[in-house]
Amino acid sequence: FDLDADGIAAPLYPAHATDWYLLVDVDVGRETEGMTSLEGMANLRKKGRFPLDISEGIAVALFMGEEVSNRAMLLPGSVYRKNDVPYVSLRKDPLLGTTHYRIFASRPNRHYPNWGVASCRERMWVTDTP
Repeated sequence: FDLDADGIAAPLYPAHATDWYLLVDVDVGRETEGMTSLEGMANLRKKGRFPLDISEGIAVALFMGEEVSNRAMLLPGSVYRKNDVPYVSLRKDPLLGTTHYRIFASRPNRHYPNWGVASCRERMWVTDTP
C-alpha cells in the first residue's frame, strides 16, 4: 500500500493486467453510520480498516444490493474535486418498482442517519501469472 497526501492507505496496483484482488470483510458503512466521512475515517484508522474507492463502491453496490438498499456508502478512498467525498446510493422507486443507482459527492463534514463510510479489512491480491 502507498499513502496519498492525506495519509489514506491506497492499494498499489500490480504491474500485470491479469492480476486482480478481492475485498475481504466488507462493511457497507454500518459501523460508521451517521458519522461524517472525517469521523468515519478516524474510526477506520483505529480499527486498521481501509476505505473503499469509487470503483470498489460500485462493485459492492452491484453485488451486495440488498445490503446497500436505501442507504448511501461514502467512499473516501477516492476524492472528488478538492475535498468532496464520492458516495454511491441505491434507491427503489416505489411507483415503478425499479432500482436507481446514484453517484454523487458530499462535503467531508456532512452526516446523515443512513450514510456510512464503506470499508474493508484488507485487499487480497490474486495473480494469474506463473
